[in-house]
Amino acid sequence: MNLLLITPFFAPQTGGVATYLEDLRRCLSQKGHNVYVLKPGESHSITLSPENPGGRVYEFALRSLWYPETPIRGLIAFFVFLLPTLWRLTALLKRHKIEVVSLEYPVAWMAYIFMVRLWTPIKIMIGFHGSDVLELHKSYRYEQWLVKHMIRRADWVLAHSSSLLSQAEQLVKRRSDNWSYIPYGVECSRLREQAATSGRALPAPFARYALTVAKLYPRKAIDVLLESISKLGPRTHDVCFAIAGDGPEEQALQQKARELRN
Repeated sequence: MNLLLITPFFAPQTGGVATYLEDLRRCLSQKGHNVYVLKPGESHSITLSPENPGGRVYEFALRSLWYPETPIRGLIAFFVFLLPTLWRLTALLKRHKIEVVSLEYPVAWMAYIFMVRLWTPIKIMIGFHGSDVLELHKSYRYEQWLVKHMIRRADWVLAHSSSLLSQAEQLVKRRSDNWSYIPYGVECSRLREQAATSGRALPAPFARYALTVAKLYPRKAIDVLLESISKLGPRTHDVCFAIAGDGPEEQALQQKARELRN
């Protein structure tokens, strides 16, 4: 199968979506499928990503319909670049004989692919990851409408939990037989290998460990987690609470952990 993943997040970015899609690309490739990736870029031509060697990850500037800072100029530019954009996307799909396009973390600028489907025999799948559903209400109304329209028109909709699928159903007021969910998988062998070669030791042995893995952004509320742990007091003397991740809040959270420990 020849598959194209279109996503706002991909390696070398870190975070759940980027990590999942890199693992998905690698595992499908190992099974003999041809997997290509298209992510946002600055060029008005589809170019190979210099950050991803291997020749199967592309970058492309897919313009939005509305730019609040320059609404008139943005609208004009959208229509000026519309036909060239559709032509380039069509050429990419035909060159690699793409059969399935998966829109991972659907956003408004992915609507181009539904236009291309009018003359290109492809199937479109949409993959939900969390905040693409939960925070859609924060987007401009036209973006909300476009994303909901794409969800309704997709050939298949895939979420990573039953609750996320239910929330998507409430969002678009629709659900059909082509909606399903598959929980994230974990390759334990890779984790064991990385742990054995990382050179970083865990703290002194504890009876139990509690692990949180997250990108350290304010919205993850790791500071609330730290405060909650500190309030448990002596009841957790034999538990090691470990937080794995990086991000803009890392130093502040380390400082908060030291303060709460004292």
